[in-house]
Amino acid sequence: MSIKDKALVVFNESSSLHQNPCIGVCSLTYFSDKVCQGCGRSAEDVYGNEEKNVKPWMQKSEVEKKLIIIDAWENGYYPRQRLEHLAEKSNISLNQARKIIEREQLSHVKKPFQERA
Repeated sequence: MSIKDKALVVFNESSSLHQNPCIGVCSLTYFSDKVCQGCGRSAEDVYGNEEKNVKPWMQKSEVEKKLIIIDAWENGYYPRQRLEHLAEKSNISLNQARKIIEREQLSHVKKPFQERA
């Protein structure tokens, strides 16, 4: 199956798949994570790495961007395109979809007092 076919199956629309997947909760910026807990891109995906000859996001081709977003989706992250898909499928707003995902992600985080019990 080609990348375009895979994108059409997974996202039901590939025209916006190459666009920025940021959902406004960048843990690369705020928490120095290696992978953003929001969109699923790595620091190299976003900022590039000259030593490794990795281009920053804005210089990547549409195909490279699509592959990164598909990889993030398949690894359980929620790039903007996945949130849009969830919102449309569930007939809810993008904001409501984001809140559902945030609750789901927070439910997996153990609080310090729960670990001692």
